[in-house]
Amino acid sequence: MKRCFQAAALLVVISVCAFSQNSGFSTLGTLTNFTTIDYPGASATMAFGINHQGQIVGSYTNPDGSVHGFEYDNGAFTSVDVPTAGYTSADGINDYGSIVGYFNDDSGQHGFLLRNGVYVQLDYGSLNTLLNGINNSGAMVGFFSDSATVLQGVMARGRGEQVINYPNAKRTVLIGINGGGDIVGDYFDVNNTVHGLSYESRVFGSIDYPDANETIATGITPKRVIVGIWVDSNNVDHGFQLSNASFRNFDFTGASSTDINGINDLGSIVGDYTDSSGMMHGFLGQ
Repeated sequence: MKRCFQAAALLVVISVCAFSQNSGFSTLGTLTNFTTIDYPGASATMAFGINHQGQIVGSYTNPDGSVHGFEYDNGAFTSVDVPTAGYTSADGINDYGSIVGYFNDDSGQHGFLLRNGVYVQLDYGSLNTLLNGINNSGAMVGFFSDSATVLQGVMARGRGEQVINYPNAKRTVLIGINGGGDIVGDYFDVNNTVHGLSYESRVFGSIDYPDANETIATGITPKRVIVGIWVDSNNVDHGFQLSNASFRNFDFTGASSTDINGINDLGSIVGDYTDSSGMMHGFLGQ
């Protein structure tokens, strides 16, 4: 059995009094240049992570339904596929080009680390492991399960891990980590409501976009600017940015739904949006 260390932590709630709920590009401060990212020939593309150099990772779905990871660098795509996997998703990338994600095979879902062209399978639970983010120190975050319903947050370096669960939560998922080790993600409360979470200096914070049915925090910068997704009463996804206790809404122009999935230390964001025809596209905002 692998070593696990349960994180002891204090609990704080992030109360946000000032927020904006405007739509369009201008709501995310200085970001003015937005680019759609579509893997050639794919029926759907999602961008999940971006590093300082602007290298992007994500996943794409082919018309036959097969799912593959990708890296996007200076306008060129490279597929990321774990050998023998049924599907692969590339979810996080650090400044050294190390990529984390997850894949599926006959035995279940597994995390992976891709470094210097070599795939390493990483399993932290008896059933499923998914890795979502990695920082420059090599700390990886994600979640694992030992049952069909219980998900636990995990921060790992190599094959050593630390279990990080939001206090009294029914489920914890860790998604993003910055260079200082600050973490964001989401958790289910006892009523199965989904809230965003932050874990900074061993202190938990709960993040709730005003009037949202669900909130998910997906990325955090060294200056602790947080991005993520909030779901409205009509079950429609929107992106958000949280900075200095103020929320900003983001909806990709003309889209029926928008997700912000990651942010780098320069404030560039990546995500996905669904157009009026129902097709999903990745995007980059700089």
